[in-house]
Amino acid sequence: MGFDIRIDYIFDGKDNKLRAYASADIGEEYAVHGIRVVKGDKGNIVYMPQQKGSDGKFHDVFHPVTREGREEMTAAVLKAYSDELKNRMSIMAEQMQEAQAAAVPDQEVSPEEAEYYDQAATAAEDPAFGM
Repeated sequence: MGFDIRIDYIFDGKDNKLRAYASADIGEEYAVHGIRVVKGDKGNIVYMPQQKGSDGKFHDVFHPVTREGREEMTAAVLKAYSDELKNRMSIMAEQMQEAQAAAVPDQEVSPEEAEYYDQAATAAEDPAFGM
C-alpha cells in the first residue's frame, strides 16, 4: 500500500526538538494527520498521532500493525521531511542569489549575511541534509 506524505508545518529553531508535523494519505481510502518528526539523539524520529487517555498517559490513535509497515511509514515521512527541507533551502539560496544580483554595486553584504547564505547554499546541496 502506498503513502502520500505531506509536510504540514516545519518548526524553526535549534532549541526546538519538534521538527515538523506531517499528514499521510494511505492508499486512496485513509488519511492520518498529526504525525510528528522529532529530533532524537541519533537522528530524527517519527511519532504517530497520540491522544491523552483517562490514565494520563498518551496513546497512539493510529499506528502501523507490523514492523515492516512502521519502517515503510517512517522512511516515507523522513524522506518527505528531508525533501521539503532541501526544497526550502534551494528556494532560499535562489532568493539570495537574486538579491545579490539585484544589489547596487556599492552595497555590500555583511559578513554575517554572507555566512548565513553560504550555509544555506551548502546545506541545500548536501544529500544528507535534514536527516
